[in-house]
Amino acid sequence: MNEGARRNNVTKASIGVVINVHRLLGSRLLKSAYEACMAYGLTQAGLKVEQRKTFSCSVSRCSICIRVIAWI
Repeated sequence: MNEGARRNNVTKASIGVVINVHRLLGSRLLKSAYEACMAYGLTQAGLKVEQRKTFSCSVSRCSICIRVIAWI
């Protein structure tokens, strides 16, 4: 599978998981609940997941450090 096809598959799986988690849980839970369900759903979709992955981002001379769910 080429890189473009792999990205499309990851994108499709990710969007599907996000929609499904939101549909099942609604919009009134804490971020940590969504994060755990997203990680589980992405793992079930066959993706390797790292929770609370920290990385730095610079925008217009402003550096920030953020934590995200990262899939590899």
